[in-house]
Amino acid sequence: MAFFDEIITALDIDSRTKTRPFIYLSPADGLVVEGFKKIISLSQVKIELLCTDKTKIMILGKNLSAKEISTSEISLLGEVDEVHFIRVKK
Repeated sequence: MAFFDEIITALDIDSRTKTRPFIYLSPADGLVVEGFKKIISLSQVKIELLCTDKTKIMILGKNLSAKEISTSEISLLGEVDEVHFIRVKK
C-alpha cells in the first residue's frame, strides 16, 4: 500500500485508514486492490480476496488474471463487471 500510505502521511490522516482495503478501478482494463490478506479464489470469471476477518471482496468479470501480486496488493487485468464488498459471517 505504498502509494496510499504516502498520501495518508502527507495529509496527516488517521492511521486506521491504512488497514482498510482500497480499490483503483478501470472497468475495461482491470483494477488494483490494496490491503488484502489472502487470495480465496482466482479464476478468469471470479476473484475473491479476504481483507479482514470480517470482510472480503469478490470481483466478477471476463478474462480476469493476476498481473502482479505482493504482500498486500494485487493488480488484476481483464474486464470487470461487478465488485462486491461482503461481510463474512462467523
